[in-house]
Amino acid sequence: MDPAGWYWYWGWAGFFWDDWYNGGEIVQVGGDALAVRRWHPNYGPQGQYEPASSDLYVVDLSNPDSPSLSSVVITNDWNGWWGDMKVVNNTLYTTHYEWPYGFGPNEHVKYYLDQIDLTDRQNPVIGAKINVPGVLVGGSTTDPSLLYTIDYRWDSQTNDFDVVKVQGSKAYLQSRTPLDGWVGTVFLSDDGNTAYTSTQFYSYVSGKPNMELHQIDLTNPMKPVDSVASGPKGWGWLLGVNGNRMLVQSGWGDGNGMDIYKLTPGSAPVYDQFVRTQGWSISSIARQTTTTSDQLFLSSGDWGVQVVGLR
Repeated sequence: MDPAGWYWYWGWAGFFWDDWYNGGEIVQVGGDALAVRRWHPNYGPQGQYEPASSDLYVVDLSNPDSPSLSSVVITNDWNGWWGDMKVVNNTLYTTHYEWPYGFGPNEHVKYYLDQIDLTDRQNPVIGAKINVPGVLVGGSTTDPSLLYTIDYRWDSQTNDFDVVKVQGSKAYLQSRTPLDGWVGTVFLSDDGNTAYTSTQFYSYVSGKPNMELHQIDLTNPMKPVDSVASGPKGWGWLLGVNGNRMLVQSGWGDGNGMDIYKLTPGSAPVYDQFVRTQGWSISSIARQTTTTSDQLFLSSGDWGVQVVGLR
């Protein structure tokens, strides 16, 4: 899980490229496969730019004593990019963009989902190439044809949460929900019926940014309901959602930490506790619930793993 921001000298920031662009470098598909993204530029002996290495690697763990490795090239476009690996209902998707008018000074690209067929783990196949509005952030847990995307636009302080229905190689827009501000990472509830994200909107009147939390009810994908909440002293970037807990950035500098909220379907988040975090950033979040304890495990690089007991 990527954090919804990065730590730069004194606090968290959001809506940066790691929030919504490259995505995770490794994702789990089903219970016995890993997909690994590798992309880096190549240069010849004279310093000239050469085609980038852009393979998707698949690690087959069906026999854990003897894992196997395979790969497939997502794009051969010198000016292209691919990433944003997502798993929706055990289907692996990657995203790539293309320049519809050729690479140049224009600012427009088209985004495509690549549906990866892993039926034969030794020979992964790129299936349907699906044009979608923006980047994939998740999908319905009950209808695998319904996918959710965010259409990010840097020339506007309004981004869109879109629901599309995939049929073959086409995606048909079902609904569009405008979100005021630049959107950070999107997290879905376990049942897939609620999306959570934080946004930052710059007020040209006050000259200050304003942070909001968006809780989007997706029970009816044709008419999502967006509820907006602002904290009593403002709102921080959303860092993660795990079960019935939501983690929100809180504080700056030496006081950096997280506010933990309890989630109830159909209700606003309720503040529960504050946790001071170790290190500069949290790279992943895991949760373990037993009959005697409920704990979060926060990975923070050189600072190790921090254990947080939930109340």
